[in-house]
Amino acid sequence: MKKLLTNLAKGKIDKNTENFLLSEIEKVAVSSEFENILKKKIGDDYAEEIFAELKFKIYIMFRKGNLENKEFLTKSYLRKIIRSCIVDVLEKENKISTLNLESFNYENEEGRIVSFEEKFGKDIDVSLSIDAEDVFKDILKIIPERDYDVLCYYLYKEYMSKEIVLDNMTKNNLYKRWERLKRKIANKLNYVPSHEEFKEFAHRFMSDICDKRGYLFKEGKNEK
Repeated sequence: MKKLLTNLAKGKIDKNTENFLLSEIEKVAVSSEFENILKKKIGDDYAEEIFAELKFKIYIMFRKGNLENKEFLTKSYLRKIIRSCIVDVLEKENKISTLNLESFNYENEEGRIVSFEEKFGKDIDVSLSIDAEDVFKDILKIIPERDYDVLCYYLYKEYMSKEIVLDNMTKNNLYKRWERLKRKIANKLNYVPSHEEFKEFAHRFMSDICDKRGYLFKEGKNEK
């Protein structure tokens, strides 16, 4: 399995291997009870899109040296990666920039609500995560400087419960630009950061960029 994933990261893959991985994706979708929502949001060929996400995630793992560090890779571990890809693709389809696992809660046959974490476990393999530095650099490449005010406004509001004063735009214009910016990031970013990864990006962006722009806050104080 390790050789298969290493070849996948290097782009060395034959048709038999591709068919095997597509089959595994479909099996995971069924066993995870995500098949119906994947077909509804993406179509019957959803496995192709999950496969593209899988190739990207394996490449990231290879680039960070996480494949080489694992002595033995099992089919169970491959399916764990595939589940991660399914969540990423579904969130990207919803144009959500952070991972909201509550959207995957469901009611079982006994009428009890089962959470995503309960079903798949709370253990998170750090090798499946995107480096926070990569998230920061990649988003900076996407957003132009003219949108920094918009992003700073919503990051301060979301993470610091502060509202900055922007005299150069109305609330309506600010909202419209924020909606466009969210779509732009979602469409151009090749992966979906987890909640923690995006939180790290947010605090880095506020520290490195927003705090240096000298904003006044709604209460009229120039806070740093």
